[in-house]
Amino acid sequence: MKNYLRIVVFSFLYKFIRLIVVYSCYFFQQCRGRLKDLELAIDCGDKITEVCRRSMLCDTVFSFDIPDTLGVCLYDLYFPSPLTFSSFKSHVDTLDIWMALGAGGGCFKTILLDSSEGNKRPRIVELTGARRGCFLNAMGLPGKGVDQFLEELPQLSIHRYRRPLGFSLWGHDVRTYQQLFDRFFIALSKVDFPYYYELNLSCPNMASGITVVHKLDHIQHLLRYIRSKTQAVVGVKVSPDFDNDYLCQLMDVLRTFDKVFINCGNTRFKTLDSLHLEPDSMSVGHGGLSGALLFNRTLEMTGLLNPFGIPIMATGGISSCDHVSRLRDEGAVLFGIATALIFDPFVIPKIHQRLV
Repeated sequence: MKNYLRIVVFSFLYKFIRLIVVYSCYFFQQCRGRLKDLELAIDCGDKITEVCRRSMLCDTVFSFDIPDTLGVCLYDLYFPSPLTFSSFKSHVDTLDIWMALGAGGGCFKTILLDSSEGNKRPRIVELTGARRGCFLNAMGLPGKGVDQFLEELPQLSIHRYRRPLGFSLWGHDVRTYQQLFDRFFIALSKVDFPYYYELNLSCPNMASGITVVHKLDHIQHLLRYIRSKTQAVVGVKVSPDFDNDYLCQLMDVLRTFDKVFINCGNTRFKTLDSLHLEPDSMSVGHGGLSGALLFNRTLEMTGLLNPFGIPIMATGGISSCDHVSRLRDEGAVLFGIATALIFDPFVIPKIHQRLV
């Protein structure tokens, strides 16, 4: 009962503060004659998170034990909870708080070979009305690049949880993936925390639209290259926009390799027109849709791919214990949460309480 009350109270306070921050930023932008840009609120939220993370109240607000009965093994990786955070956030204090709330592990935001500013702002929109609980994201994978990321990696406090951390790799071609992997392979040979690789095969929020290493022989070649150097667990992250025939063919390729899993899925490609958004709401005319509207496709993909016998991480639209239970019934063993954590990170202990 005590934990239940903590969850309810702090969940309410978080959502209330988030609402104030978002609409205050919108009001500030309107007063200055600027376009509405949700990223200002995101930046403010990250600053607030940093303060909270370092305050004496952090343990009271964010620390929750994970029930002992929820642990899941993925090959030689142990996740104390099947709930993980998906690859979409790079702010380390936020990731640390999600771990404190009970995430069993998680994946860093997708990493590129070189640093990137991403697309021009505004580049992310929070949807409303019947599509509430969703974002359209055209960030374009901004980031520091692999070398700076790996330089900072040993100092990150998130290692202390000793839970599996994923490194999501993305490139324009197979050679770029190989170069990224080689950088990680050298750096990770010196670490002692559990980790896995994730090959992100799609990115609908790039300026050019959907960019995919799509050919099955290219994916096979890439996995052979990785397996020639390491037996670390490798996940393959697929898009809900991939058709079912292609997904089944991909699974036939994947099951010829050891210690691989499938992550289904990613955001969905949508244009501003298709979502009835104003042309100036984002700097590019399309992006990746995330959130509640993805759940049915995630459920469909999980049921489709389960018979192939490869472990499944289900990602997309998950925000409740009912979602987790339905996906588990279809064969998923891990559950990646993304957008729901932005709206209410206390969704993690909420789901835990009902899963026990």
